[in-house]
Amino acid sequence: MKHDHTLMIWKLNAFLFLLMLFSVSFFNRLAEDDYLFIETVKKQGIVHATLAHYHSWNTRWLSIAWLNMWYWLIDRGLPLFAFNWMGFLFMLFSFYQVLKTLHLFNSRNNFFLFSILFCAAFFFSTFNKPDSWMWINSNTMYLWNIGFFCLVCSRILKIKITRISIFILALSGIYIGAASEPFAFTLLVVLPLIIFLPSNIHSIHFSRYAIIISWSAILFSFIIAYSGSGHVMRSNFLPHVGLMYAITRSFYFTLKILIYHFPVHSIPLILFASAWMYAGWTSNYFYTNNLFMLLAKCIVVILFLTYINTLPLVYLMGDAGPSRAWTPVSFYISAIACYFFYTTGQQLKLKGAQVKSFLSVSAIVTSLFLVVAGMHHLIIAHHYATEYDQQRNFEALPESGWLHSAKAGGTGAQ
Repeated sequence: MKHDHTLMIWKLNAFLFLLMLFSVSFFNRLAEDDYLFIETVKKQGIVHATLAHYHSWNTRWLSIAWLNMWYWLIDRGLPLFAFNWMGFLFMLFSFYQVLKTLHLFNSRNNFFLFSILFCAAFFFSTFNKPDSWMWINSNTMYLWNIGFFCLVCSRILKIKITRISIFILALSGIYIGAASEPFAFTLLVVLPLIIFLPSNIHSIHFSRYAIIISWSAILFSFIIAYSGSGHVMRSNFLPHVGLMYAITRSFYFTLKILIYHFPVHSIPLILFASAWMYAGWTSNYFYTNNLFMLLAKCIVVILFLTYINTLPLVYLMGDAGPSRAWTPVSFYISAIACYFFYTTGQQLKLKGAQVKSFLSVSAIVTSLFLVVAGMHHLIIAHHYATEYDQQRNFEALPESGWLHSAKAGGTGAQ
Protein backbone atom coordinates (compact mmCIF):
# COMPACT_ATOMS: atom_id res chain seq x y z
CA MET A 1 0.00 0.00 0.00
CA LYS A 2 1.32 3.41 -0.92
CA HIS A 3 2.55 5.62 1.86
CA ASP A 4 0.88 8.92 0.93
CA HIS A 5 -0.78 11.70 2.88
CA THR A 6 -4.16 9.94 2.90
CA LEU A 7 -2.68 6.91 4.63
CA MET A 8 -1.02 9.16 7.20
CA ILE A 9 -4.38 10.80 7.94
CA TRP A 10 -5.98 7.40 8.49
CA LYS A 11 -3.16 6.50 10.87
CA LEU A 12 -3.92 9.72 12.75
CA ASN A 13 -7.61 8.76 12.80
CA ALA A 14 -6.77 5.35 14.24
CA PHE A 15 -4.72 7.02 16.98
CA LEU A 16 -7.48 9.53 17.72
CA PHE A 17 -10.06 6.76 17.98
CA LEU A 18 -7.97 4.74 20.44
CA LEU A 19 -7.18 7.86 22.46
CA MET A 20 -10.87 8.73 22.60
CA LEU A 21 -11.96 5.20 23.56
CA PHE A 22 -9.34 4.70 26.27
CA SER A 23 -9.80 8.21 27.68
CA VAL A 24 -13.59 8.02 27.99
CA SER A 25 -13.44 4.56 29.57
CA PHE A 26 -11.08 5.96 32.24
CA PHE A 27 -14.14 7.65 33.76
CA ASN A 28 -16.26 4.50 33.75
CA ARG A 29 -18.02 3.63 37.01
CA LEU A 30 -19.98 0.68 38.42
CA ALA A 31 -23.74 0.81 37.99
CA GLU A 32 -26.96 -1.03 38.82
CA ASP A 33 -26.50 -4.83 38.84
CA ASP A 34 -22.72 -4.50 39.27
CA TYR A 35 -23.13 -4.09 43.03
CA LEU A 36 -25.25 -7.24 43.34
CA PHE A 37 -22.79 -9.29 41.31
CA ILE A 38 -19.80 -8.07 43.32
CA GLU A 39 -21.56 -8.83 46.59
CA THR A 40 -22.45 -12.34 45.37
CA VAL A 41 -18.87 -13.00 44.27
CA LYS A 42 -17.57 -11.66 47.59
CA LYS A 43 -19.81 -14.02 49.57
CA GLN A 44 -19.78 -17.14 47.38
CA GLY A 45 -16.69 -16.94 45.20
CA ILE A 46 -16.48 -17.00 41.41
CA VAL A 47 -17.69 -20.58 40.80
CA HIS A 48 -20.56 -20.64 43.28
CA ALA A 49 -21.69 -17.14 42.25
CA THR A 50 -21.83 -18.35 38.64
CA LEU A 51 -23.86 -21.41 39.66
CA ALA A 52 -26.18 -19.22 41.71
CA HIS A 53 -27.02 -17.12 38.67
CA TYR A 54 -27.27 -20.22 36.47
CA HIS A 55 -29.90 -21.76 38.73
CA SER A 56 -31.80 -18.56 39.56
CA TRP A 57 -31.83 -16.17 36.59
CA ASN A 58 -29.01 -15.99 34.00
CA THR A 59 -27.79 -19.22 32.39
CA ARG A 60 -25.06 -17.67 30.22
CA TRP A 61 -22.64 -19.66 32.30
CA LEU A 62 -19.22 -19.05 30.76
CA SER A 63 -19.70 -15.33 30.10
CA ILE A 64 -21.03 -14.99 33.68
CA ALA A 65 -18.00 -16.86 35.01
CA TRP A 66 -15.69 -14.54 33.03
CA LEU A 67 -17.66 -11.56 34.33
CA ASN A 68 -17.42 -12.78 37.93
CA MET A 69 -13.67 -13.18 37.62
CA TRP A 70 -13.39 -9.50 36.71
CA TYR A 71 -15.72 -8.55 39.55
CA TRP A 72 -13.46 -10.52 41.89
CA LEU A 73 -10.44 -8.54 40.64
CA ILE A 74 -12.27 -5.21 40.85
CA ASP A 75 -13.31 -5.95 44.42
CA ARG A 76 -9.60 -6.34 45.17
CA GLY A 77 -8.68 -2.96 43.75
CA LEU A 78 -8.37 -3.42 40.00
CA PRO A 79 -9.61 -0.23 38.24
CA LEU A 80 -12.80 -0.73 36.23
CA PHE A 81 -11.21 0.82 33.15
CA ALA A 82 -8.69 -2.04 33.08
CA PHE A 83 -11.56 -4.33 32.07
CA ASN A 84 -12.58 -1.97 29.27
CA TRP A 85 -9.02 -1.61 28.03
CA MET A 86 -8.59 -5.38 28.04
CA GLY A 87 -11.81 -5.71 26.06
CA PHE A 88 -10.70 -3.14 23.48
CA LEU A 89 -7.36 -4.89 23.01
CA PHE A 90 -9.07 -8.26 22.67
CA MET A 91 -11.36 -6.93 19.94
CA LEU A 92 -8.39 -5.42 18.08
CA PHE A 93 -6.47 -8.68 18.39
CA SER A 94 -9.43 -10.66 17.06
CA PHE A 95 -9.97 -8.33 14.09
CA TYR A 96 -6.23 -8.43 13.39
CA GLN A 97 -6.28 -12.22 13.28
CA VAL A 98 -9.02 -12.22 10.64
CA LEU A 99 -7.35 -9.60 8.45
CA LYS A 100 -3.99 -11.35 8.69
CA THR A 101 -5.58 -14.60 7.54
CA LEU A 102 -7.28 -12.86 4.58
CA HIS A 103 -3.92 -11.47 3.34
CA LEU A 104 -5.50 -8.19 2.23
CA PHE A 105 -2.39 -6.10 2.87
CA ASN A 106 1.34 -6.42 2.34
CA SER A 107 2.35 -4.78 5.61
CA ARG A 108 1.76 -5.92 9.19
CA ASN A 109 1.31 -2.27 10.14
CA ASN A 110 -1.62 -2.01 7.75
CA PHE A 111 -3.22 -5.12 9.23
CA PHE A 112 -3.09 -3.42 12.61
CA LEU A 113 -4.22 -0.05 11.20
CA PHE A 114 -7.30 -1.45 9.52
CA SER A 115 -8.12 -3.57 12.55
CA ILE A 116 -8.43 -0.30 14.47
CA LEU A 117 -10.43 1.35 11.70
CA PHE A 118 -12.84 -1.58 11.54
CA CYS A 119 -13.17 -1.43 15.32
CA ALA A 120 -14.07 2.26 14.94
CA ALA A 121 -16.70 1.49 12.28
CA PHE A 122 -18.17 -1.19 14.53
CA PHE A 123 -18.11 1.05 17.61
CA PHE A 124 -19.91 3.96 15.98
CA SER A 125 -22.51 1.71 14.35
CA THR A 126 -23.34 -0.04 17.63
CA PHE A 127 -26.93 0.61 18.69
CA ASN A 128 -26.14 0.80 22.41
CA LYS A 129 -22.53 1.81 23.05
CA PRO A 130 -22.83 2.19 26.86
CA ASP A 131 -24.19 -1.33 27.36
CA SER A 132 -22.28 -3.16 24.63
CA TRP A 133 -18.86 -1.53 24.96
CA MET A 134 -18.61 0.06 28.40
CA TRP A 135 -20.87 -1.69 30.91
CA ILE A 136 -19.04 -4.64 32.41
CA ASN A 137 -22.33 -6.34 33.32
CA SER A 138 -23.34 -6.83 29.69
CA ASN A 139 -20.05 -6.43 27.82
CA THR A 140 -19.00 -10.06 28.31
CA MET A 141 -22.33 -11.22 26.84
CA TYR A 142 -22.67 -8.89 23.87
CA LEU A 143 -19.13 -7.97 22.78
CA TRP A 144 -16.61 -10.59 23.85
CA ASN A 145 -18.57 -13.29 21.99
CA ILE A 146 -18.09 -11.32 18.76
CA GLY A 147 -14.37 -11.19 19.44
CA PHE A 148 -14.32 -14.96 19.91
CA PHE A 149 -16.31 -15.35 16.69
CA CYS A 150 -13.57 -13.44 14.86
CA LEU A 151 -11.03 -15.89 16.28
CA VAL A 152 -13.22 -18.69 14.92
CA CYS A 153 -13.25 -17.00 11.51
CA SER A 154 -9.47 -16.63 11.53
CA ARG A 155 -9.19 -20.41 11.98
CA ILE A 156 -11.93 -21.29 9.51
CA LEU A 157 -10.03 -19.30 6.87
CA LYS A 158 -6.88 -21.36 7.42
CA ILE A 159 -6.18 -24.35 5.19
CA LYS A 160 -4.20 -26.22 7.83
CA ILE A 161 -5.82 -26.80 11.22
CA THR A 162 -3.31 -27.34 14.04
CA ARG A 163 -3.91 -28.53 17.60
CA ILE A 164 -3.77 -24.93 18.79
CA SER A 165 -6.41 -24.03 16.20
CA ILE A 166 -8.65 -26.87 17.44
CA PHE A 167 -8.30 -25.59 20.99
CA ILE A 168 -9.13 -22.00 19.93
CA LEU A 169 -12.12 -23.18 17.88
CA ALA A 170 -13.48 -25.25 20.77
CA LEU A 171 -12.92 -22.60 23.46
CA SER A 172 -14.33 -19.80 21.30
CA GLY A 173 -17.34 -21.89 20.32
CA ILE A 174 -18.09 -22.78 23.93
CA TYR A 175 -17.90 -19.12 24.94
CA ILE A 176 -20.17 -18.02 22.09
CA GLY A 177 -22.78 -20.65 22.94
CA ALA A 178 -22.86 -19.50 26.56
CA ALA A 179 -22.87 -15.73 25.96
CA SER A 180 -25.83 -14.54 23.90
CA GLU A 181 -28.70 -16.68 22.62
CA PRO A 182 -29.47 -14.64 19.45
CA PHE A 183 -25.84 -14.61 18.31
CA ALA A 184 -25.38 -18.31 19.07
CA PHE A 185 -28.62 -19.12 17.25
CA THR A 186 -27.47 -17.13 14.20
CA LEU A 187 -24.20 -19.04 13.99
CA LEU A 188 -25.93 -22.38 14.50
CA VAL A 189 -28.03 -21.55 11.43
CA VAL A 190 -25.41 -19.87 9.24
CA LEU A 191 -22.28 -21.99 9.79
CA PRO A 192 -23.83 -25.18 8.32
CA LEU A 193 -24.86 -23.16 5.24
CA ILE A 194 -21.23 -22.14 4.65
CA ILE A 195 -20.25 -25.81 4.40
CA PHE A 196 -22.18 -26.06 1.12
CA LEU A 197 -20.34 -23.12 -0.45
CA PRO A 198 -17.30 -23.70 -2.70
CA SER A 199 -14.20 -23.98 -0.51
CA ASN A 200 -12.39 -21.38 -2.65
CA ILE A 201 -14.12 -18.03 -3.30
CA HIS A 202 -11.94 -15.26 -4.85
CA SER A 203 -8.82 -17.12 -3.62
CA ILE A 204 -10.24 -17.23 -0.07
CA HIS A 205 -10.13 -20.74 1.34
CA PHE A 206 -12.02 -22.06 4.34
CA SER A 207 -11.92 -25.28 6.33
CA ARG A 208 -15.10 -27.34 6.68
CA TYR A 209 -13.41 -29.24 9.49
CA ALA A 210 -12.97 -26.00 11.46
CA ILE A 211 -16.63 -25.12 10.88
CA ILE A 212 -17.77 -28.46 12.26
CA ILE A 213 -15.60 -28.11 15.39
CA SER A 214 -16.79 -24.57 16.16
CA TRP A 215 -20.45 -25.39 15.38
CA SER A 216 -20.36 -28.44 17.65
CA ALA A 217 -18.79 -26.41 20.47
CA ILE A 218 -21.42 -23.66 20.12
CA LEU A 219 -24.24 -26.22 20.14
CA PHE A 220 -22.82 -28.02 23.19
CA SER A 221 -22.51 -24.81 25.19
CA PHE A 222 -25.86 -23.48 23.96
CA ILE A 223 -27.62 -26.64 25.18
CA ILE A 224 -26.07 -26.24 28.64
CA ALA A 225 -27.21 -22.62 28.79
CA TYR A 226 -30.70 -23.35 27.50
CA SER A 227 -31.15 -26.25 29.94
CA GLY A 228 -30.42 -24.23 33.07
CA SER A 229 -33.16 -23.82 35.64
CA GLY A 230 -32.47 -20.08 35.66
CA HIS A 231 -33.64 -19.92 32.06
CA VAL A 232 -36.97 -21.47 33.02
CA MET A 233 -37.42 -19.11 35.97
CA ARG A 234 -36.57 -16.09 33.85
CA SER A 235 -39.01 -17.12 31.13
CA ASN A 236 -41.83 -17.01 33.71
CA PHE A 237 -41.44 -13.22 33.79
CA LEU A 238 -41.51 -12.92 29.99
CA PRO A 239 -44.48 -13.04 27.63
CA HIS A 240 -45.13 -16.38 25.97
CA VAL A 241 -45.65 -16.20 22.21
CA GLY A 242 -46.06 -18.94 19.64
CA LEU A 243 -43.45 -19.88 17.06
CA MET A 244 -45.57 -18.67 14.14
CA TYR A 245 -46.04 -15.31 15.85
CA ALA A 246 -42.26 -15.00 16.28
CA ILE A 247 -41.57 -16.00 12.67
CA THR A 248 -43.97 -13.43 11.22
CA ARG A 249 -43.47 -10.63 13.75
CA SER A 250 -39.70 -10.80 13.34
CA PHE A 251 -40.05 -9.39 9.83
CA TYR A 252 -41.57 -6.23 11.29
CA PHE A 253 -38.87 -5.82 13.95
CA THR A 254 -36.12 -6.52 11.40
CA LEU A 255 -37.30 -3.62 9.25
CA LYS A 256 -37.80 -1.42 12.31
CA ILE A 257 -34.24 -2.02 13.51
CA LEU A 258 -32.71 -1.32 10.11
CA ILE A 259 -34.93 1.52 8.88
CA TYR A 260 -35.90 3.31 12.09
CA HIS A 261 -33.00 2.71 14.52
CA PHE A 262 -29.90 2.29 12.34
CA PRO A 263 -29.83 5.42 10.08
CA VAL A 264 -28.47 7.62 12.91
CA HIS A 265 -25.38 5.38 12.96
CA SER A 266 -24.91 5.26 9.20
CA ILE A 267 -22.90 8.49 8.71
CA PRO A 268 -19.96 7.59 11.01
CA LEU A 269 -20.06 4.06 9.60
CA ILE A 270 -19.68 5.42 6.07
CA LEU A 271 -16.83 7.69 7.19
CA PHE A 272 -14.79 4.83 8.60
CA ALA A 273 -15.81 2.37 5.89
CA SER A 274 -14.41 4.85 3.34
CA ALA A 275 -10.98 3.90 4.68
CA TRP A 276 -11.63 0.48 3.19
CA MET A 277 -12.33 2.08 -0.17
CA TYR A 278 -8.84 3.52 0.08
CA ALA A 279 -7.50 0.06 0.97
CA GLY A 280 -9.19 -1.45 -2.08
CA TRP A 281 -8.05 1.38 -4.34
CA THR A 282 -4.40 0.89 -3.34
CA SER A 283 -4.50 -2.94 -3.22
CA ASN A 284 -2.70 -5.20 -5.68
CA TYR A 285 -5.91 -7.09 -6.44
CA PHE A 286 -8.64 -6.35 -8.91
CA TYR A 287 -11.96 -8.17 -9.24
CA THR A 288 -14.60 -7.19 -11.74
CA ASN A 289 -17.96 -6.92 -10.02
CA ASN A 290 -21.25 -5.26 -10.81
CA LEU A 291 -21.43 -2.88 -7.86
CA PHE A 292 -25.20 -2.55 -8.04
CA MET A 293 -25.62 -6.31 -7.89
CA LEU A 294 -23.05 -6.50 -5.10
CA LEU A 295 -24.92 -3.82 -3.14
CA ALA A 296 -28.18 -5.71 -3.59
CA LYS A 297 -26.57 -8.92 -2.34
CA CYS A 298 -25.12 -7.09 0.66
CA ILE A 299 -28.55 -5.71 1.56
CA VAL A 300 -30.11 -9.17 1.28
CA VAL A 301 -27.44 -10.66 3.56
CA ILE A 302 -27.93 -7.87 6.12
CA LEU A 303 -31.69 -8.45 6.09
CA PHE A 304 -31.21 -12.20 6.52
CA LEU A 305 -28.71 -11.92 9.36
CA THR A 306 -30.79 -9.27 11.14
CA TYR A 307 -33.88 -11.47 10.88
CA ILE A 308 -32.03 -14.52 12.24
CA ASN A 309 -30.77 -12.40 15.15
CA THR A 310 -34.24 -10.97 15.80
CA LEU A 311 -36.19 -14.24 15.64
CA PRO A 312 -35.01 -15.74 18.98
CA LEU A 313 -35.47 -12.36 20.68
CA VAL A 314 -39.09 -12.15 19.58
CA TYR A 315 -39.67 -15.79 20.51
CA LEU A 316 -38.20 -15.33 23.99
CA MET A 317 -39.34 -11.78 24.79
CA GLY A 318 -42.27 -11.05 22.49
CA ASP A 319 -40.48 -8.07 20.91
CA ALA A 320 -37.08 -7.01 19.56
CA GLY A 321 -35.54 -6.99 23.05
CA PRO A 322 -33.03 -4.46 24.45
CA SER A 323 -30.87 -2.59 21.95
CA ARG A 324 -27.69 -4.18 23.35
CA ALA A 325 -28.99 -7.49 21.93
CA TRP A 326 -28.71 -5.94 18.46
CA THR A 327 -24.92 -5.60 18.74
CA PRO A 328 -24.32 -8.52 16.32
CA VAL A 329 -26.42 -6.68 13.73
CA SER A 330 -24.04 -3.71 14.01
CA PHE A 331 -21.13 -6.09 13.56
CA TYR A 332 -22.66 -7.68 10.45
CA ILE A 333 -23.44 -4.30 8.90
CA SER A 334 -19.94 -2.97 9.66
CA ALA A 335 -18.21 -6.02 8.17
CA ILE A 336 -20.41 -6.00 5.05
CA ALA A 337 -20.04 -2.22 4.61
CA CYS A 338 -16.23 -2.44 4.82
CA TYR A 339 -16.24 -5.31 2.33
CA PHE A 340 -18.45 -3.35 -0.08
CA PHE A 341 -16.29 -0.22 0.17
CA TYR A 342 -13.12 -2.30 -0.27
CA THR A 343 -14.53 -3.85 -3.44
CA THR A 344 -15.72 -0.44 -4.65
CA GLY A 345 -12.20 0.90 -4.21
CA GLN A 346 -10.90 -1.95 -6.36
CA GLN A 347 -13.37 -1.04 -9.10
CA LEU A 348 -12.31 2.62 -9.08
CA LYS A 349 -8.60 2.12 -9.75
CA LEU A 350 -8.92 3.68 -13.20
CA LYS A 351 -10.45 6.89 -11.82
CA GLY A 352 -7.11 7.99 -10.40
CA ALA A 353 -6.95 11.53 -9.05
CA GLN A 354 -10.72 11.93 -8.62
CA VAL A 355 -10.92 8.98 -6.26
CA LYS A 356 -7.78 10.04 -4.42
CA SER A 357 -9.24 13.50 -3.78
CA PHE A 358 -12.48 12.02 -2.46
CA LEU A 359 -10.61 9.61 -0.17
CA SER A 360 -8.41 12.42 1.19
CA VAL A 361 -11.47 14.57 1.95
CA SER A 362 -13.26 11.69 3.69
CA ALA A 363 -10.16 11.02 5.82
CA ILE A 364 -10.00 14.68 6.87
CA VAL A 365 -13.74 14.81 7.65
CA THR A 366 -13.32 11.67 9.77
CA SER A 367 -10.53 13.41 11.70
CA LEU A 368 -12.77 16.38 12.44
CA PHE A 369 -15.58 14.05 13.46
CA LEU A 370 -13.30 12.18 15.90
CA VAL A 371 -11.99 15.38 17.48
CA VAL A 372 -15.47 16.83 17.99
CA ALA A 373 -17.07 13.58 19.17
CA GLY A 374 -14.09 12.69 21.37
CA MET A 375 -13.94 16.06 23.13
CA HIS A 376 -17.73 16.16 23.57
CA HIS A 377 -17.97 12.73 25.16
CA LEU A 378 -14.80 13.18 27.19
CA ILE A 379 -16.30 16.29 28.82
CA ILE A 380 -19.56 14.44 29.48
CA ALA A 381 -17.74 11.44 30.97
CA HIS A 382 -15.58 13.62 33.21
CA HIS A 383 -18.61 15.53 34.50
CA TYR A 384 -20.53 12.31 35.10
CA ALA A 385 -17.63 10.67 36.99
CA THR A 386 -17.10 13.79 39.13
CA GLU A 387 -20.75 13.84 40.21
CA TYR A 388 -20.70 10.08 40.76
CA ASP A 389 -17.59 10.22 42.97
CA GLN A 390 -19.16 12.86 45.17
CA GLN A 391 -21.74 10.19 46.11
CA ARG A 392 -24.73 12.35 45.42
CA ASN A 393 -28.17 10.89 44.74
CA PHE A 394 -27.73 8.66 41.71
CA GLU A 395 -31.12 9.75 40.39
CA ALA A 396 -29.68 13.26 40.03
CA LEU A 397 -26.65 12.17 38.00
CA PRO A 398 -25.98 14.12 34.79
CA GLU A 399 -25.86 12.63 31.31
CA SER A 400 -23.31 9.82 31.05
CA GLY A 401 -22.71 9.81 27.28
CA TRP A 402 -21.02 6.58 26.21
CA LEU A 403 -20.83 5.31 29.80
CA HIS A 404 -23.61 3.21 31.30
CA SER A 405 -25.38 5.44 33.79
CA ALA A 406 -25.85 4.46 37.44
CA LYS A 407 -29.17 6.27 37.31
CA ALA A 408 -31.98 3.70 37.43
CA GLY A 409 -32.83 2.62 33.88
CA GLY A 410 -30.17 4.86 32.37
CA THR A 411 -27.77 3.69 29.68
CA GLY A 412 -26.23 6.90 28.37
CA ALA A 413 -25.96 7.85 24.71
CA GLN A 414 -27.08 5.27 22.20
